[in-house]
Amino acid sequence: MCGFLVYVGRKINESKFNLSLNTLDHRGPDDSRKIHLNNISLGFKRLSIQDLSDASMQPMKDPTGNIVVYNGEVYNFKKLRATLESKGYIFKTSGDVEVIMKSFIEWGFENSIKKFEGMFSIVYFSNNENKIYATKDFFGMKPLFFSKISSDEFLLSSEIKAILKYKSHILSFQNSINPIFFTGLSPKGKTMFEGIFSVNQGDLLQIDLNNYEHSISTIFKLESLIDESIYNDLSKMNLKKLSEIYSSELNQSIIEHSLSDAKLGVLFSAGLDSSIIAGELFNKGVDVDLFKYENNDFSDKKYTKSFLNFTNQNLYEVNESDQDFIYGLPRLIYHYETINKSEGIALSKACKLSRDNGYKALLTGDSADELFGGYSSAQEYFTKSFITNISGFYPLVNLFNKVIPGFKDLFSADLNHYISPFSSEFFDTFLDFSLYNAQKKKQINNYRESYGFLNSKNEIASNAFMLDEIANRLERFLIRADRFGMMESIELRIPFLTIPLVKLAINTPYYKKTRFKPSLGSKTLFSNKIILKKIAESKNIPRSIINRKKIGTLISNVNFENELYCFKHISLKNVSEFLMIGETDIKESILLSNNKWELRRQIWNFLSLEFMIEIFINDTHYTVLEERIMSLVNKKNKI
Repeated sequence: MCGFLVYVGRKINESKFNLSLNTLDHRGPDDSRKIHLNNISLGFKRLSIQDLSDASMQPMKDPTGNIVVYNGEVYNFKKLRATLESKGYIFKTSGDVEVIMKSFIEWGFENSIKKFEGMFSIVYFSNNENKIYATKDFFGMKPLFFSKISSDEFLLSSEIKAILKYKSHILSFQNSINPIFFTGLSPKGKTMFEGIFSVNQGDLLQIDLNNYEHSISTIFKLESLIDESIYNDLSKMNLKKLSEIYSSELNQSIIEHSLSDAKLGVLFSAGLDSSIIAGELFNKGVDVDLFKYENNDFSDKKYTKSFLNFTNQNLYEVNESDQDFIYGLPRLIYHYETINKSEGIALSKACKLSRDNGYKALLTGDSADELFGGYSSAQEYFTKSFITNISGFYPLVNLFNKVIPGFKDLFSADLNHYISPFSSEFFDTFLDFSLYNAQKKKQINNYRESYGFLNSKNEIASNAFMLDEIANRLERFLIRADRFGMMESIELRIPFLTIPLVKLAINTPYYKKTRFKPSLGSKTLFSNKIILKKIAESKNIPRSIINRKKIGTLISNVNFENELYCFKHISLKNVSEFLMIGETDIKESILLSNNKWELRRQIWNFLSLEFMIEIFINDTHYTVLEERIMSLVNKKNKI
């Protein structure tokens, strides 16, 4: 895990380049190197994990003048190296960078990317073609941003802040609506900053240095992994056989993800996903320590204790209270560069604890919920899809609607105050245009067409929903993991997110992952992640953890008095100007929320937006904002 900056242009300003590159110090605190050519400069900040010697330092240049900078891990590099050696290639290092470089020479850039198994963003200068190639792994685990700052100048970077040092930018209103109010993501390929773009997963960016023209093409689509034959085979399997197939792939992935020349641990939550990872490493005799955030307001020590009784692994734990979260928001926003989930602060503290103990990489259970249907939103969608696809449902609803006008919208949110006459169908097109640049409906339709070989409308809709979860919702969590890890110079690895596992997941019928099983205790209609629970049983994970209700990262809505106080007393002048709504109106509207969870979320989002503008537009250092928060809270405590 590292950070890089690439400048493409006719004349390099070296002092500005150095200033920009230094904003990435946290991504690579171990070493730094730069290469300057006639019209391209490449800078690199290294976090040494594979081959800790200087020989694997980047940017790496071969004898013919090709150069590569790369952030991440290619877990199958040893297999690729063996293949290349059989073809006569000689290696001087034991790391993955040289394998990547020689792969491009042997197979070309695009074909090589399709062979790589891992998480990465890569920029490659082909000297013979005088061209830049840039892409990232097919799930988008590692960031890659670019901006055309003039007619003959480009910047590519691991983070937005490095680009901002070159040219001032403003926030884009349209690209910010979704992060502020909804999914936390800007439209595909865009960021909250005008003129700064993110390379989509599956896309390839090319820059021709002869004329400074650039192009973007798609080299991978998630739906290409759907296979009717595999789907039919998996649909006939019982739970035991399915869990064995998944377990085999997952076990292999966990071991591959544990390959490291630096100290490696597990980001542990005492939940199902991280327990499976830690349990498998214990069963294989891999000695790793666990790092956990423990909430003093909302403890889950009993689950942690039951797991440690099983594995006897070492646990490092940080203990804090929800009310202290607000202190970390400015620094988190500086690293997020967008609006994202608040639990990043809690998880970053566990990462810092691991870093303080000499660790550089942690395995995490991210993406298991998307693959195995772990979210309540998936259950709600399955229920709705099942009901609405019952033959005769809509004709019956329309009949009742004629007798009782508004019947079909009775169970929607009370939006009549905002739109009259109200119909929930109005929002489909409105949200597609305002949040997704009119791309979402087409994408969902494509996903459904990919499952066109199925006869059941409900099955098609539900599988397409799960595919969309992986293709889109997952991105927010990948951004979160990369940023809160790297702010503490920790690489987070995701064993659940590999091509073989995702291919299994999107070819497994949703009803094999989630079963209708009403429970008053957990207040759910479905038992979810049943394949994963079966795998956990085979690894002897404690039953209390397997049956534990999903709660996510341990944060509650109980203790956010400091956030509420800061929201009331910190000026939202910048937010007011950005949204063109009065500051008093903004605060009063949000504080009228009757839902405590939603109130906290919006307080967090609007303070995040205010701090984003202060940090990235007004050039206020985040420590100044931290001091402002501490002063306010101290004042509150003295009252």
